[in-house]
Amino acid sequence: MATTPDRPGCHALDASLIERLHAVQQRHDYLPRAELHQLAVAMQRPLSDVMGVASFYHLFRLVPPPLHRCVVCRGTSCFVRGAERLEVGLRQSLVAQHGVERGTAGRGRRNS
Repeated sequence: MATTPDRPGCHALDASLIERLHAVQQRHDYLPRAELHQLAVAMQRPLSDVMGVASFYHLFRLVPPPLHRCVVCRGTSCFVRGAERLEVGLRQSLVAQHGVERGTAGRGRRNS
């Protein structure tokens, strides 16, 4: 069922879809493709509609989040105090010790 701005009730369908996407993401920490497909079938909407909404909003994740995340402040005061050197050192250490590159999840080397 395609939704267009001139079609009555399209905003209610989009709101319901967003709520359901939030519920799926709360369960899994991201939106698994199989769950998106099930949601599309349950709501009688094309998968492209569901994927379009999921990929449009930056709060939805289509891939699992990394096990750990490291963020270095880039504000002016942090820069002045050496944030750039800290970031370079962290990056070198992570690559040398764990093989983790910037922007990667590094999931392959988790110890279970």
